[in-house]
Amino acid sequence: MKRLICLLLLVPLTTWAQDETESLSTGEAKEIRHRVTLRGGSRLVGRLEPAQWRVTVYGKTAKFGSLTIPVDEIRRIRFGRKADPDRFQQVRTLVDYLASADPDRRDFAHAKLAEMGRFAAPELQKQSREHEDPEVKRRAAEILKELEIPEEEWLPDDDQVRTARFSIIGTVGEETIKINVAELGTVTLARKDVIEIRAYQSGQNHSLKVTGAHTHISLWLKTGIQIKGRAALRISAEGQIMFPNWNNMPMNPDGTANIGTVNVHPIGTVLYGTLIGRIGDSGPVFKIGRYYIGDAQGRGELQLAIAVQVRNQAATGEYKVRVQVEEAGAFFDD
Repeated sequence: MKRLICLLLLVPLTTWAQDETESLSTGEAKEIRHRVTLRGGSRLVGRLEPAQWRVTVYGKTAKFGSLTIPVDEIRRIRFGRKADPDRFQQVRTLVDYLASADPDRRDFAHAKLAEMGRFAAPELQKQSREHEDPEVKRRAAEILKELEIPEEEWLPDDDQVRTARFSIIGTVGEETIKINVAELGTVTLARKDVIEIRAYQSGQNHSLKVTGAHTHISLWLKTGIQIKGRAALRISAEGQIMFPNWNNMPMNPDGTANIGTVNVHPIGTVLYGTLIGRIGDSGPVFKIGRYYIGDAQGRGELQLAIAVQVRNQAATGEYKVRVQVEEAGAFFDD
């Protein structure tokens, strides 16, 4: 009977992701990895641990029990506001401060609620309609208008979990989020610091070599990797490059402090030897270093170079660079 109740619950909840879920195959041959997005905007990509996660399932008025879900089945998790109970309560306290007789306290509450953005938005909407104090209602509506955040981007109260087979609303049982990142090993994160987890199929890897000939003022390495649309880049680099002009002092992809700095527009000053990139001949330059993950800026061919202000000077060594491109559509929920 308990199994039947859970199945009945899952059917209506799939509507928020029905189009994407129906197109998925549950037997993907490619490796499934996940991207974890933190509240501060940082991202980590790797494999979630442990292999099984437990989720407590909720209905509108009751708790229906727990499900154990293999992490390879997880397609997306949006962590709700209740995952951070202290912050959840702070929003309610700040809303009450909007009615304070102290103008400094009112201004403080207004600024803090605006700073919380999508986390505070659901409570602001509720209090703008239901609070008994007209001043609180007015100020809550005013802050909500200032935020200009679409309602679909607000954080839900409960966790939303989409798998390859169904979607549910509830609470993820993991108190900490562990993800194994190739360059860092296992990283442990507090659940309250994580906004979202998204799964994708691993894209094709490209292995390249950057030498001392590939400097940002002379010759960029044209990788042959074409960025055709919205995509995420994951780049790692290792190795050393040495120039006789600097007594063959080894430079690495993060740059070498002992040699000095060079100005690279538009990113500013970086250490000599830093690995940099751009997309297309006129695309904005971005710093890569030993490790980079981020959205591709523009369309065209990915190009790589080292930040060294020399032309046509002999050098030894090389940077071994690995590039992975995830085009839009590689993420299961795009």
